[in-house]
Amino acid sequence: MSVNETYDFLGKPKIGRLAVVDATKISEDIIGRPIPNTVMAASFAKVSGLIKLDSIFESIRRRFTGSLAEKNILAAKIGYDCTIVERIV
Repeated sequence: MSVNETYDFLGKPKIGRLAVVDATKISEDIIGRPIPNTVMAASFAKVSGLIKLDSIFESIRRRFTGSLAEKNILAAKIGYDCTIVERIV
């Protein structure tokens, strides 16, 4: 769903910014399962600026090993890059 479609779907709320990312699709494509947590964390990092993407990578490496860690890191990178943020006036 695009930013405009999401904005319309939500009833055109009076907000400052709206961000969209297809986290489920990214996690299915990269990790092979519809578990979007890692993608959403990276998207939140981009939108908020409160978390560094490298901190998410470090957390992934502490939790997972091998190819599962690498897949989650890739999903986080793609999620970060694919998050679209638009200012809503």
